[in-house]
Amino acid sequence: MRRLRPTMLVVLFTVFAATMWAPSPIRAMQPQPTDETATRIAELLDQSGYTYTKHSDTAWSIKRQGSNLSQFKVVVAAGPHIMVTFVTVVEKARMNGSEDMLRMLLRQDHDYDYVKVGLDADDDLFVRIDSDPRLLDLRSFKDTIEQVANVADEIYKKVRPFLTTP
Repeated sequence: MRRLRPTMLVVLFTVFAATMWAPSPIRAMQPQPTDETATRIAELLDQSGYTYTKHSDTAWSIKRQGSNLSQFKVVVAAGPHIMVTFVTVVEKARMNGSEDMLRMLLRQDHDYDYVKVGLDADDDLFVRIDSDPRLLDLRSFKDTIEQVANVADEIYKKVRPFLTTP
């Protein structure tokens, strides 16, 4: 029995030492730098033919005009291993927030493939697509921008009756 104690101590010390120098799962879950994603998006923007504005190393916008939503910006942003493309369709202050409007928006979120329709943290109405930048080529990049812009224009037409100011 006494022989087990030193052996047990050696095993416990080895396990303790291994956990001290092993990679931390918490560190592994930390976001990785967005440099690679941002570089890829910048290349695609340059190739796309769109006129765009660079807001930071990870955010750009493209001015658009729709048949329902007169002037708006499609924002493209790089995150760790993600490209977010979105339009803020209507700010909270302009919406009445009725149950009918919210129900209609839920239906729209169901009706559109790939596109998210919802309210952001400020309760502004958005249309958004989240993309994996590893899967992007020029065609899919432009398709994403066009789809977000077109759906934003369509959603604006549907939400217009619920706005406090046109």
